[in-house]
Amino acid sequence: MSPITFSGVQFEAGRNGISVDIRFVQGLSPKSIGEATESSRAEGVIVLGTELEREDLLLFSGIGRPKVFVDAYYPDLVLDFVDIDNTRAAFDIADYLWKEGHRDIGLVGASEPEPNYRLREGSFSEALFERGLRKANLRRYAVEPNFEGAHEAMKAIIARKTALPTALVCMNDLVALGVLRALREAAIPVPGRVSVTLGFDNIGPAAVADPPLTTYEVSKREIGRRALKLLLERIEEKEFRHSEKVMIAGELVVRESSGPAPALPSRESAR
Repeated sequence: MSPITFSGVQFEAGRNGISVDIRFVQGLSPKSIGEATESSRAEGVIVLGTELEREDLLLFSGIGRPKVFVDAYYPDLVLDFVDIDNTRAAFDIADYLWKEGHRDIGLVGASEPEPNYRLREGSFSEALFERGLRKANLRRYAVEPNFEGAHEAMKAIIARKTALPTALVCMNDLVALGVLRALREAAIPVPGRVSVTLGFDNIGPAAVADPPLTTYEVSKREIGRRALKLLLERIEEKEFRHSEKVMIAGELVVRESSGPAPALPSRESAR
């Protein structure tokens, strides 16, 4: 669980006079999950599901205690989730870029994206399609979902000498920062005439990047707080009647890495 999300859990726990016990599961299996939970006296469990697939989540179904999953979301599973509203975020970013005149847009994501990333990509593609951009025209770039991987991949993309989109939307801030570094090393102006980069999460380095990164910020503390609040409600209930999916929306933080789409060369030459 991220420190910020955990601080939200701790805050809500303090308000209710309860303690929090953190456990790490080494290798996902019914046995390892059972050992991690059975050795605890906790009445309920909050599971960080960032990298967990559907099958992984189902392994936790055997826990005979109330449970809430954070940073994960599967609408068809009868489980409780508290997560970023990835759909709202994707639509907000798409709306911003569209209003800024961007029609040639690239999506920088992982070759094997996590569930949240897949949801962001699908929602972003749908949002652009609703505004008139054919889904086939959304360019996709696969990178390792970290700073170093994104940096190296973007250097290779630039080296191909193919025209870049006017906007690059990255699936998290570390990827966006790696992309920014590669663009700066290649002397490609950001936002300038070639590209715009965006990210998610609003991590600390985003505000001091060169240039400062436009990103989407969601309160992870609020996610943690709401997760524990929901878990306490489940503990108080005598029987589980329905699952809840709580989506926490955020806001786009616009900084110097993004701006209006540059004029196309054909337009410049026509003047």
